Amino acid sequence: MQTAATAFVAPIVIATPTPIDTLRLAIDQLEVANYDPNGIVLHPNDWAKVELTKESTGGYIKSDPALANVRTLWGLGAILVT
Repeated sequence: MQTAATAFVAPIVIATPTPIDTLRLAIDQLEVANYDPNGIVLHPNDWAKVELTKESTGGYIKSDPALANVRTLWGLGAILVT
């Protein structure tokens, strides 16, 4: 028997979602389905997209290149897997 996860479908529409928005919507999809997510698993390239997300003035939203940043979003720890 082969199983597969349900494809991601954003539960609400956000104009021009960032990678951070997409992860939050994925968490919402799990919560609406009565799951309690306890972590985020990402490829290193996808975490780089999160860390490189910038605000309109060019400042990083999630990270500060001068600091050791903790891999968390929305209270969930993130681990990187290749």
